[in-house]
Amino acid sequence: MALADCCLSCLGVSVRTSRELACGLTTGHLVEPLHQCQDKNFTESLTTKFLSTSYSRVPHVTYKLRCKESFSHQLAAEGDRKKMDTKTRVFVILILACWSSPSRGEGVGLKLNFYSKSCPKAEEIVKQEVVKLYNEHGNTAVSWVRNLFHDCMVESCDASLLLETAGTILSEQSVDRSFGMRNFKYVNTIKEALERACPATVSCADIVALSAREGVVMLGGPFIPMKTGRRDSKQSHADVTDKSIPNHNDSMSVVLSRFKSIGIDAERTVALLGAHSVGRVHCVNLVGRLYPTVDPTFDPEYAKYVLNRCPSPNPDPEAVLYSRNDRETPMIIDNMYYKNLLNHKGLLKVDQQLLSYPATAQFVKLMAADNSYFYSQFAKAMLLMSENNPLTGNEGEIRRDCRFVNAAA
Repeated sequence: MALADCCLSCLGVSVRTSRELACGLTTGHLVEPLHQCQDKNFTESLTTKFLSTSYSRVPHVTYKLRCKESFSHQLAAEGDRKKMDTKTRVFVILILACWSSPSRGEGVGLKLNFYSKSCPKAEEIVKQEVVKLYNEHGNTAVSWVRNLFHDCMVESCDASLLLETAGTILSEQSVDRSFGMRNFKYVNTIKEALERACPATVSCADIVALSAREGVVMLGGPFIPMKTGRRDSKQSHADVTDKSIPNHNDSMSVVLSRFKSIGIDAERTVALLGAHSVGRVHCVNLVGRLYPTVDPTFDPEYAKYVLNRCPSPNPDPEAVLYSRNDRETPMIIDNMYYKNLLNHKGLLKVDQQLLSYPATAQFVKLMAADNSYFYSQFAKAMLLMSENNPLTGNEGEIRRDCRFVNAAA
């Protein structure tokens, strides 16, 4: 599709990866370049001067631009609404991000506490259910984090991942990249609790986001304030899942390119991969580093451990044959993952490549040295990913059962 609409990304604001967003502009702030424009004609940043005594905070100002329209004309129109004062200059750097995806609806977007009136206890209910499930099945917390990644990396954060194969729908859960994913049935446990409190109100897409947030906390990671207001897809994206989600054997340049396509840079890609500090990997995904010869980048003693866990070059995909990502703190999201990489104990090829690839190696070292820095970047990356191209307003639907689209009325 031709490039058409563009959006502005504002510093300190979680950016929707659609073509329009509301920004709260703050005096003197520099806007952070979160995305590279897909059209080289629009990659340079523009400096616009606002002259105002009352422009120190303008919440919910929406700038909707067209790529071939005049920026100065659009922004001047907004500036004319404010009392002008030539002695006060407010400088804002605007980074233009152009998108080729279909334009999103112009209704209500994502915001914090979206359900404050329609379902005031929604987020608390999700939290309670996540805690309850964690106490019964500890690995569910890891599943919630992985669900967010697999849902949001493919087209949109729209709960398409949760759809089961039915009628003309082929489930994303059936494709290669979804190998090893589990605990989908417990998403509906959360949904049922929400339906009892607030029928047909909270989307499955928001359950994916909120359960991931709470899952990170249960795994010892940071609390991440997440906006809500997503709606659910009526279709699966199984046909593009494998090319949207990086493979564990892909080159680092391919991995970075995939993340860059949804606005996540190298630093935050390194942080997101820190989620590999929890959970485990099936031997199906490890034998390529073990047979016929052991990958020389493996620490020799660590290689012995992995070989012991995966004794055959042809493991049964249905068998319980796993190695832990992190043997020191296997159920805690922390920077031990990066310390292991420095000691050549990365389990997957994609993990160990982070240390050998120039654009990522520096961040591995920084995160290994500072857990707080890792948490900060991890939280920012999770937010960016959780807001990738959501359905909002009147788009999509609110599924009654996360496994199936609603029956036609």
